[in-house]
Amino acid sequence: RDDLMLWLEAEPEEVPRFFEVSGLITAMQLCPTVLSPLKVTEVLWGEAGRAWEDQNEMQEFHTLLMGYWNQVSDQINDAIAPDAPATFSIIDIWEDDLFGEKGDDNGFAMVLITIGWATGFWRCTELWPEAWSDALRRSDLAPYWEIVNCWRAFEVEENRDLITARAEAEPPLTLNLAVKAIARALRN
Repeated sequence: RDDLMLWLEAEPEEVPRFFEVSGLITAMQLCPTVLSPLKVTEVLWGEAGRAWEDQNEMQEFHTLLMGYWNQVSDQINDAIAPDAPATFSIIDIWEDDLFGEKGDDNGFAMVLITIGWATGFWRCTELWPEAWSDALRRSDLAPYWEIVNCWRAFEVEENRDLITARAEAEPPLTLNLAVKAIARALRN
C-alpha cells in the first residue's frame, strides 16, 4: 500500500493518486461484471500506456498493483462478513493518512482523501457503464449510489448538506456504510 502510494505520487500530475486508485480498485472488485486488474494501467496512463524504463520497472509496478488488489479484496471480504464489527471499513483510509506533514487539519485532510476515494469509485462506473448498468438502476441501491455521487461532487453545497444530513440521521448513512451496502447487495 505505502509503496504503491509513493509510486503514484512520483508520477506526472495527470496520473490519479493513490486514494482515487483505491476507490477505483474497490469498485472494480464490486462490479457485477469481472474487470481485469490490468485495466487500472489504462486508467492511469491511457491506452498508449506508460513508457517503462525496463522490464524490471514494469514488473515492480504490476507486483505492487496486484498486491494492493489482493489487499482490497481481503478488506472488502472482512468488512462485509456477517460477523464483521461495525467499525470495519471497506474504504482504505487509515488514521495515519489524515495527518499531513505540515500539520494539516485532520478534518480537511479526511474530506480531501474521501473525495479522491469516492471519485475513483464513481469513475469506475463511468469508465465501464455497461458493466454497471443494472446495478446503477436498482432502486434498492439508489440511496447508496446517491451518497457515493455526493462525495465525488463534494464541491456542490447541496451534496455537502445531504452528506451531513444522512450522517446525522438515525440510522446514519455514511460513505462507508453506503459502499458496504452496495458490496453486500452485489456480492449476494
